[in-house]
Amino acid sequence: MKPFVFYNKKKILYNVEESFMEIYENEEDDIYIVLYFKDRHNCPEHAYVVERPTKFKISNSITIQAEIVIEQSILQYKIYELYQQIDEAIDNQDIDSFYKLTKILQELTDNNNITDCASLNS
Repeated sequence: MKPFVFYNKKKILYNVEESFMEIYENEEDDIYIVLYFKDRHNCPEHAYVVERPTKFKISNSITIQAEIVIEQSILQYKIYELYQQIDEAIDNQDIDSFYKLTKILQELTDNNNITDCASLNS
């Protein structure tokens, strides 16, 4: 293994001075440094400072999909609860509650573009 290697775009440089000039001429580019030490795998000091992998990073698409599933589940539960309350109002012959609850159900389905509540109530 070479003691010094510099990678930049499509260049690979082994000379420190050439590498320094490349860095100097391209100040806006990010620099990533990796240091290799002899017998690093057997050195407890190296093991102590080596970077550990961070927590698993969840991609944005999975996060968005999870949020959609959670929102749909909450909506289904609200509709299910409204159906239960509407059934109870019918059983108790409570016309005022029936109209009030069906209006809430209608607004909920209209606001969420739901056309078939029966499929959500299963």
